[in-house]
Amino acid sequence: MYRTEDRRRAVELRLKGLSYSEIKMQVRASNGVLSYWLKGYPLTKEQKVRLEGKKAIQIEKFREAMKRKKESRLLETYRGVQKQIGKITDRDLFVAGAFLYWREGQKVTGSVSVSNTDPNILKFCLLWLEKCFGVHRRNPRLRIYLHLYSDMKVDEEIRYWKKVLDVDRTQFNKPYIKLSTRSSLDYKSFGHGTCRMQLSDVKIKERIMATIRLFSEYSSKFVPKGPVVQR
Repeated sequence: MYRTEDRRRAVELRLKGLSYSEIKMQVRASNGVLSYWLKGYPLTKEQKVRLEGKKAIQIEKFREAMKRKKESRLLETYRGVQKQIGKITDRDLFVAGAFLYWREGQKVTGSVSVSNTDPNILKFCLLWLEKCFGVHRRNPRLRIYLHLYSDMKVDEEIRYWKKVLDVDRTQFNKPYIKLSTRSSLDYKSFGHGTCRMQLSDVKIKERIMATIRLFSEYSSKFVPKGPVVQR
């Protein structure tokens, strides 16, 4: 259960300048849950002035300090991984794309098809198709399907995905409009609906599935043949 009503209420109270403690008096949620819900809603300077001299402002400052510390740690980790991996080769890209398709792609049909709400996933897939299979992103056989909600502006969402993916308007099929509303979800991942890319190319699909099969068979070599003894 996503508790969308509680989350929406918490965000609403946060935008009014309430502290975590004050929000918890109206919304039943732990500090960890509130931290996750409200990570993109810091207090303004004016809102902090209202809490000045109260214990609440001390808690807010502590949370902000912990946030900066975490961001610094994550940046250090990122730089370490970046140094360890080095330059990403075409082979790295090919393998990464195959695993992404293993998780997110359509396996049954003869088309190459990937759906997601995250534009970065779709952008990576396009790069993968271009670099590893020679498919231009404006290939007319590459079609874009959007699943939107009834309270979303269709033309604006098409323009958004067109710009993000750098594709032509003619590649978009008529969007599917769900009867439910986006406002009932209140999740950033649903901000622009779900986008599905579909490429009609059986040969490319067969290469992708053969690669997935290769890794699947490789992993099966390491399955224990006897009962696992727990110690």
